[in-house]
Amino acid sequence: MEQMALNYFRGLDEEEKKALIKKIFDSLSDKEKLEIAKLLTKEMD
Repeated sequence: MEQMALNYFRGLDEEEKKALIKKIFDSLSDKEKLEIAKLLTKEMD
């Protein structure tokens, strides 16, 4: 199932990917958004 989702995502054009990511991000709680921000910040160090 995970592979099917990845293949679907890879098949989207850039604008469709952005829209899907925005939908997913908007559905997250503030706590989940904060955790993602922390992980992204770590990756930049």
